[in-house]
Amino acid sequence: MSKLSQGHSNSSIWLYFISGPPGVGKSTISPLLANLLGGIHLDLDQWIEETQHCSITQMITRYGIEYFRQQELKAIKFWSTQSKVKSFTIPHIISLGGGCVINRELRQIMKSHGKLITLWDEYPAILDRVLKDTKNNRPLLGAPIQEERLLQLMFDRFTAYRDCSDWCMKPKTVHTTYAWAQHIFESIQEPNSQVYESINTSNDSTRPLIDHIPLIDLKH
Repeated sequence: MSKLSQGHSNSSIWLYFISGPPGVGKSTISPLLANLLGGIHLDLDQWIEETQHCSITQMITRYGIEYFRQQELKAIKFWSTQSKVKSFTIPHIISLGGGCVINRELRQIMKSHGKLITLWDEYPAILDRVLKDTKNNRPLLGAPIQEERLLQLMFDRFTAYRDCSDWCMKPKTVHTTYAWAQHIFESIQEPNSQVYESINTSNDSTRPLIDHIPLIDLKH
């Protein structure tokens, strides 16, 4: 266990929800953060697949996207209830699907039971990761990946990511995934701390829609 994990100073928080666009690194960063916190990592999509006995892609194909969104809601309700019933004594870090935050009820549940950390990066970096992902288990982006869909999803969900975050974290210019996880860990250690890092967009003129995503600082 990391030396940094010897003491979770934000001791009243036992649920951390990790949100962000597809390909931003939620599934990679979350287990590293769980290790630093001395906690447990749960991948929500994987848990839904195991309980439903089929992949997310199969689920959406068979029953539609709204059915899948209902499974997300049920899963968040279940783990939020578990945190109270079982009185968690170690942090649980739950990495979410990219579209989880579009559900207002779900956002309210997460905010009332834990803290929500949004991971963000610029579009070209996220696109690069998505295209290199050989698993390609992202049904909403198409198969093969349709770049315009990723950009549209980031645009459509921008407000939800902004409004529900307790912390918004963007990788440093030069970083490793472990360094990013460590940066997040250090940022959330202070009680009642809130860190909002600026979200910037690419100036790539070949992707004009990017320019319509607001340039903002997430401070309210």
